[in-house]
Amino acid sequence: MISFLILLSSLILFFFVCTKLFLSSYIKNPVKYTHLQIRYFGIKIVISSCFVFLFCSYNEDWTKLAIIGSLIIFIVCHFIEGFIIQKKIVNNVEKR
Repeated sequence: MISFLILLSSLILFFFVCTKLFLSSYIKNPVKYTHLQIRYFGIKIVISSCFVFLFCSYNEDWTKLAIIGSLIIFIVCHFIEGFIIQKKIVNNVEKR
């Protein structure tokens, strides 16, 4: 059970660190928003899939729970990231 909680917490930490990195990249170059978003989404999918694959190969008993839990965390963090980025974009438009 502890390894499952470590997986979920590492996914949450990874998603929020990547969101911070994406925002810093967006602030430096807002023109390439679509390119950055697609690249970031791909990186997020690949690394989180690797985390879940490694966990499932290590703990076969928790496979279904790990996949469902990681999907829920992915969706929730993706919505939180969307709200953060939307607010940042709106604030940049209002400043101009």
